[in-house]
Amino acid sequence: MSGRTCLTHGVSDPYPTPDVRTWDSRADAGTVRAWMERVRVEQGGRAYRALHILWDEDAGPVLREYVDDPDPMVALLAIRALGGCGSAADGPRLLALARAARTPELLDTLLDTLTELDVVEVVPLLHELLDGWHVGSSSEASVLKRLVWLRDPSVADRLLDLVRGDTPRFVDLDPIAGILELGTGAHRGELVDIAVDAARRVVATDERPPVAWFDSDRDHQRWLGFCSAASAVGAPELADAYRRVDASPEAQDRGLVLTPSQTQQQRVATRADRVVPSVWLRPSSGPAQDLWPPPKFLGQPDWRDEPAWPLSPSGDPMMFYGQLPLPDARTAYIFLARDGDQEWEPLGGDNAVVVQPGNLCDAPTVALSHGPQEQTWSPPSGFRSRTRLLPHPERFVDLVPALDPVIWESLDESAWEADDASTWDKLGGTPRWLQGEESPPGDGWAFVAQFGAESLASERGDGAICYLWQHADGRAAFGWQCH
Repeated sequence: MSGRTCLTHGVSDPYPTPDVRTWDSRADAGTVRAWMERVRVEQGGRAYRALHILWDEDAGPVLREYVDDPDPMVALLAIRALGGCGSAADGPRLLALARAARTPELLDTLLDTLTELDVVEVVPLLHELLDGWHVGSSSEASVLKRLVWLRDPSVADRLLDLVRGDTPRFVDLDPIAGILELGTGAHRGELVDIAVDAARRVVATDERPPVAWFDSDRDHQRWLGFCSAASAVGAPELADAYRRVDASPEAQDRGLVLTPSQTQQQRVATRADRVVPSVWLRPSSGPAQDLWPPPKFLGQPDWRDEPAWPLSPSGDPMMFYGQLPLPDARTAYIFLARDGDQEWEPLGGDNAVVVQPGNLCDAPTVALSHGPQEQTWSPPSGFRSRTRLLPHPERFVDLVPALDPVIWESLDESAWEADDASTWDKLGGTPRWLQGEESPPGDGWAFVAQFGAESLASERGDGAICYLWQHADGRAAFGWQCH
């Protein structure tokens, strides 16, 4: 890491603190030691923030020197950073410190680091603490979260107590997911009973079907929380729960069918005279084998022709965002200006689409084959949300035949599931506008595709939906709408 000039003293700083927005969370031993000493006098500064997201095993030996530091703030910071830079071998020392901890803050930091390092020897201490907290308290939730992460099956009873009762929802703990992961068949069976009973009460008393998070009603939470958690892990109990709710007297009386596959079959059968074909952009684990270039988002473009990288109004290369096939058998390459604040506007200058073959584009281009790509703070699959700035991985999609209504209206909205991905992420079909019908300025533009920014690429605004149009002359335009 090169030095920088200190503006206040006019000297070079050999251990500069990074801009955490562009840093990969790595630092050598000398830099880490300098930062640890700096936080003694610069509490809350850039060194402090950098150490919070440090993620480099080479930093471990230096951090271990500060775990017993007489300055409580320095010791806390070293213990926290060790969660991303240490190993299970640090367990005995940290566990001894946890048993002797005199402050709640120190204890919580040690327990989180032990859990992050997967030190299972901390489980008995966690159970000792759990016995001191009542059901539904935030303190209980924090201990249960650690035990679930460490895969302790004995917590299933306590998690089920949370689901049974009228306890509040916890931001960091999902007791339903914990039961599905760690519970016995009996635990999971009772969970299904609770979810089905909750859904039946909602169907019987609420005019709205239980298919979205409408409010904080406890029965909505039980049913929808179960559906979300069970779907995420592919739990076989989900199909049985849907079947039981659909067959209940409450659902039969209202003519409701909640099972997604049945809703899909019903809408096709009942709307066969009012549908048009579309193509679902279904997320895939890899590129399509029979289509080149493969439809995808992020990464680097797969050029069909000579590269033509568009430039932003400031003259810098834009960031590649995705590539999709067009109706005329060409490919649209979508780019966004990294320094623009109006990238949502079609033909506004802060985005551009290159169409190949032909290199049609409304922005100036340069012969650049590889250029800026999306970066992401990617949390590891660990207990803490410790992040590192990395190039965003490519996201591929398969092209799957689907159906749209001829016109989106209230009748169609009830027949088509509101959250059916094939109606939001697609090529062709009927455009589903988030904020009203829109086209690029001028005549001759036709809708060709739309997709959820977060679901297929990367979020641009508040639940942004991106749209792609093509002009009669072959050019293409891009824009997005958000809530």
